[in-house]
Amino acid sequence: MDQIQKHYFDQTVKYRGQIDELKDYLETNWDNLDGEEIANIFGIETTKTIEMTVIIKGTVSVKVPMNYDKDDLASISTDIEIDFNDSDVETENSELEITDIRF
Repeated sequence: MDQIQKHYFDQTVKYRGQIDELKDYLETNWDNLDGEEIANIFGIETTKTIEMTVIIKGTVSVKVPMNYDKDDLASISTDIEIDFNDSDVETENSELEITDIRF
């Protein structure tokens, strides 16, 4: 690697470190400064993704015709969704499945 390539490599490493440091600073001090404007100038994403595991236990009552066999309920496709009651939170992706149905 010649001196010019080494110089640009070193500068790139330095700038990447500075950008990472800026991201950390913005996240830590977000409420005390206009972080969104600063982030937009540098093209830094202003949201982050948090992955979590949700354990749900519930009881469901369904009304069915009198001659309906309850065992047929286990084979019905069911949709489950998670929504948050906070306008700042958006569900990106969720994979939920029913693993057990008990009567």
